[in-house]
Amino acid sequence: MALYKKIYGLIFILLFFSQFVIVIIPGTGAGNIAVGLIGVLLFYLFLICSNYKKFLVFVKDLIKIPIIKVFFIYIIYVTVSMIIHKFLGHYKAPSYFYWARIYRFYIYSIPIFFFPALGLFCNIKLTHFVKWLYTLFIIVFITGIIQYLGLILNIGFIDTIISFFTNARATLYIDGGESVKSLLRVFSIFNEPSGFGQFIFIFMPIITTLSVSKYKIFKNNLVNNISKKTMLFLMFINLILTKSPIYLVLCTIEALILFTIINYHTIKKHFVRICIICIISVLIIPIIYSSFQNQIEQSYLGRIINTIQNLTNFQSFVLAESSLATRIVNYSIQLVSLKYNLLFGAGLYNIDVFLNDKYLQISPLPFTMENIAFYYNSSFVSATNKSIVWTSLAEFGLVGFFLYVWFIFKLFKSTIKMLKLKIYSCIEQELLFGILGSLITLSVISFYNLGIDSPLLWIIYGLVVAYLYNTKSLNKEILNV
Repeated sequence: MALYKKIYGLIFILLFFSQFVIVIIPGTGAGNIAVGLIGVLLFYLFLICSNYKKFLVFVKDLIKIPIIKVFFIYIIYVTVSMIIHKFLGHYKAPSYFYWARIYRFYIYSIPIFFFPALGLFCNIKLTHFVKWLYTLFIIVFITGIIQYLGLILNIGFIDTIISFFTNARATLYIDGGESVKSLLRVFSIFNEPSGFGQFIFIFMPIITTLSVSKYKIFKNNLVNNISKKTMLFLMFINLILTKSPIYLVLCTIEALILFTIINYHTIKKHFVRICIICIISVLIIPIIYSSFQNQIEQSYLGRIINTIQNLTNFQSFVLAESSLATRIVNYSIQLVSLKYNLLFGAGLYNIDVFLNDKYLQISPLPFTMENIAFYYNSSFVSATNKSIVWTSLAEFGLVGFFLYVWFIFKLFKSTIKMLKLKIYSCIEQELLFGILGSLITLSVISFYNLGIDSPLLWIIYGLVVAYLYNTKSLNKEILNV
């Protein structure tokens, strides 16, 4: 049983290694299959083959949870709408374009989504997920520090090892990502520095909650104390090393909110003193900026300042931050495209194809050079940036988007109800509180660059389902939410 749990834990951690893949179709990232995902599928296969009756019990128990019914209504809608769009001739690109992408939605939204609950069904406790998540955070952040040392010291074997565990990146960059490395930007186990920043933003509530918790995570006192006392420091150092302007801003705001929530009573007690410190800090900032203006403007912090200064003029904004401007243009085009397919959208993974002959005509904003390159460098797709909110509206229409929001609403309601009823205690309650925070960050970043096929998304959703499944096994009557 101990070996069984270790194998499951290894697979759970590997799920986060989305860039560690088996290449199915060389030269395209669409055909890659993550090693962690293969482990998940093999685990399901093993359980079905070894005891299919036990697996059927698991499925029946899951279906009794109301939120799962909402989830499957959403999945069925996406599937049926895709079939209808196919028969109507809306899927105009070659079949391989769709098959290389569509499988990702189903493979992440179903097996990964139920994987945490499957672990509990196999007698794995919630406390194990706390340990595995914290182990993952340690691996990710130490890898980031080691990668940075390897870059500045030009240690080749470090880059070789990291490249092995992020081999999917080779299909993302023409130069293999050397431009990112030359800027000394850290990406750890992710596809790019902004992907690492996104990971920190999403999981900061869980990382912070577990790090300040009074409860032990590891049995070994030395490991427990060192990891908890250094975790937040490592997290912020890695955030800085990503040199991602958007996530530096978002994570700073998030950290201030978390700090306020965690230290609410202390802040309330010393409110006047804290206000004075904040006022003094605001007055000092211009002095610091004027003293180090050249250094700041030449660093990636200068990108943040330029972006803020040009927010009122989009043409200037394009010049100041073309990458972000490109995303905003693409999101605006997807929103405008909704008028052509208001109720049912363009179909799963079809918005790029649908927009191909409309891309240049319907944009409400001026194009960037990157937008133009996206359009002219492809034959049948316009290569728009993906976002859960804007892409779901464009591909699933108002009906599909409503179903997704309904599902998310149920996730929030279930999590909040479990927290209020205090069904769990100690570190399990702490993790659930952190998960609620991560649900909020997922909702925020859904407006930006988080895709519906992101494994991070479905892992967190799956952890909520695991809690609901465990609550059911405890005979707690809170599942009618």
